[in-house]
Amino acid sequence: MLPNKPKPRHSKFDYSGYFEADGDTSEYSRYEGIGEDSDPDQSRSWEGGEDSGSDHNPGEDSDLDNDHNEENLYYPFTLKIKWEVACWAKLRGSSSTAFTDLLSIDGVSEQLGLSFKNVNKLNKIIDHKLLTGQPKFKQEQVIVAEWHYADDDEFVHLFHDMHTGKWWWKMQKKLDAQQPGGTIVPVIISSNKTQVTMFHNKTAYPVYLTIGNIPKELCRKPSSGSHILLAYLPTSHLEHTTNKASCHCTIANLYHTYLCRVLAPLIPAGTEGILMHSGDGAHCHCHPIFASFIGDYPEQPLTTGVKFGECPKCDVNTKDSGSNMTQFHLRKLSEVLDALAAFNDGNLAFVCICATASIKPIIYPFLEDLPFMNIFHAIMPDVLHQLYQGLIKHLLAWLSAACGGAEIDAHC
Repeated sequence: MLPNKPKPRHSKFDYSGYFEADGDTSEYSRYEGIGEDSDPDQSRSWEGGEDSGSDHNPGEDSDLDNDHNEENLYYPFTLKIKWEVACWAKLRGSSSTAFTDLLSIDGVSEQLGLSFKNVNKLNKIIDHKLLTGQPKFKQEQVIVAEWHYADDDEFVHLFHDMHTGKWWWKMQKKLDAQQPGGTIVPVIISSNKTQVTMFHNKTAYPVYLTIGNIPKELCRKPSSGSHILLAYLPTSHLEHTTNKASCHCTIANLYHTYLCRVLAPLIPAGTEGILMHSGDGAHCHCHPIFASFIGDYPEQPLTTGVKFGECPKCDVNTKDSGSNMTQFHLRKLSEVLDALAAFNDGNLAFVCICATASIKPIIYPFLEDLPFMNIFHAIMPDVLHQLYQGLIKHLLAWLSAACGGAEIDAHC
């Protein structure tokens, strides 16, 4: 039996006008002044949308370098000893509980000149200005959408970084209609099922976050530090569930429940905006908006809620997925949300309606309340498996069968 749940609030956001056909955007040569009209009184913290000063301890600011001094090698700390203690605790130290017990000993924090008394306060200092506020991204960080052209007549568009694409322009227009002057922070989430232990084959879904304001040449370099780890989502084979369909449905519901919890702060932050620092120290009224999900194919249907083997973006039939003549359309988010809202009509009706909409019966989909987000537009191609190992390997095999290996080798 499925538990009862309140009626989903699908009517909070009107998705009908967010993803219409491309219109004429020639009047937007560049957004000027985005984020300049920030109101500090309207700033919101990342933790659940509460007022940013609700749990603020003035003593914690003594560890923070709020002036973005480029000569400070120990950012975000002001002194070398504080940076070394934090580095030891996060990279060389023991468990979080042991480090908290160490700091709780009378006189330890005072002798070291530390204001943080436990790991939670240390994490707040480290996370204080992640990504958007790091000085090392000062020169590369972008906060406005732009059109780039390959010719002087501005006829051939160039699409390379996220701020040169159509998505940012569409979202900026929609955001300006509700929150004029807001700065978009495109949130890019990535995840891939990973083995986390060398024994017993324990696996988890590490969830990473980066933002589209950082150019891709930095995001794709692990050494740049442009990604942060949000959470490890646990996995389970559910050995006690003998029914295979029920097992898959339960795993999908668990996955979406985890993401609901992890991504919940994006709902108030994306709707109302929060005050954030850019790399050069400027204050912007930012709206973090879920923009893209990057993952292998097994994670794509799990995230979108479609059945395994089907396309996570469009409504093409599985047997026609390899055809170039079949007509297909992107899945409509409104229809999927309407199907998931049928839970209150009863368990049997709910399962049948979801099957008709080609969606798994997910009770609490994480995509339900995220503002300005269409998960079927957010899914990015799996470059490794779909492009390199799919298209290119298939093309090489076809050429080898058509021409013969000896003929191909002769022309190489």
